[in-house]
Amino acid sequence: MQKVVLDRLRPANARDRLGVRLARLDLSRALDLVEAVMANRIFAVGDGATMADCAAAPALHYANKVIPFEASHPAAFA
Repeated sequence: MQKVVLDRLRPANARDRLGVRLARLDLSRALDLVEAVMANRIFAVGDGATMADCAAAPALHYANKVIPFEASHPAAFA
């Protein structure tokens, strides 16, 4: 996600299209993994909220702002 954000701050003639495309692919793969793990769960670990949920929530929230994935990965976003 950081690669995408930093690229937006660069002048248009200095952007890294390939790097951003690869970063988006990496994020997509990571979200696919999270989606698969969270498909049958409410919390990341166990039956209640833990620090794992607290740690993941901000990163997933901001990732969804930068590269919207809520529709394609609903379990990861929930």
